[in-house]
Amino acid sequence: MLACTAATLFAEEPVALQDVRTTAASLDTLLSQNKEKVAVFVQGKWHEGSKDPINIASVTPVVARKLQLENSEVSQLLQNDPTKLSQLVMAKLLSEKTGKPWNDIIQGATEESLLQKLQAEQIPLEKVQSALNNIFADVSFAVMDYENRAQAIGTAAGSEKGKAASPKKSKK
Repeated sequence: MLACTAATLFAEEPVALQDVRTTAASLDTLLSQNKEKVAVFVQGKWHEGSKDPINIASVTPVVARKLQLENSEVSQLLQNDPTKLSQLVMAKLLSEKTGKPWNDIIQGATEESLLQKLQAEQIPLEKVQSALNNIFADVSFAVMDYENRAQAIGTAAGSEKGKAASPKKSKK
């Protein structure tokens, strides 16, 4: 029974190039979400609101730690263009294989050119897919932690909700 289970686990279909492209696009989409409209059902009524875009600063330390890069370098890259996260992961894999600095590899690169270089260096697509999936999971949890913390703390004073909740000044 155990041998059949192990054989089933290892008999998965190989990762296709399109799978890697899809995962990379999902990762980039995760970070580049814009403010979106949401509706919440509270006390028998629908209320319109909005969900803030992803806070890049909240995920930068996670990405930097996971990829073993400097926080400031990751922050600068993602603040300029959050859709570069998948390219950063691929450049880091290439850097580990070739010994070249990741920031030289990513300079002027596209997702397609990085995928071609990964294949030329014979880095298995399964390894690329796994790296992208791991970063996606860690970033997702960082985003949820940030959103949950923001909800627990509430809106900052001076914001619309903060103004409505602040006490009135006395007229002495």
